[in-house]
Amino acid sequence: MDRERLFEAEEEQFRRLMLIMAEQEGQRLLELNERLKNDPAAQVPEEIDQSCRALIRIGAAGPYCRLWLGLRNARRKIRRMFGRR
Repeated sequence: MDRERLFEAEEEQFRRLMLIMAEQEGQRLLELNERLKNDPAAQVPEEIDQSCRALIRIGAAGPYCRLWLGLRNARRKIRRMFGRR
């Protein structure tokens, strides 16, 4: 009985500690996010942003779309190798 209460008390203490740590980390990350939003040097270049968005779209489209795009790109490369566009 005493062991069970001790275990429950330790569990509750651990939960509280984790909650405090999560709140502190969340506050730190919110502050960092605000600093990055206001820092012009931290802006992602438009070209990289567009490239990343395209990769996300391809990844979200599923394996069939990726296969089709891969075949299309391979076809283009072969045509360039042999001088046809």
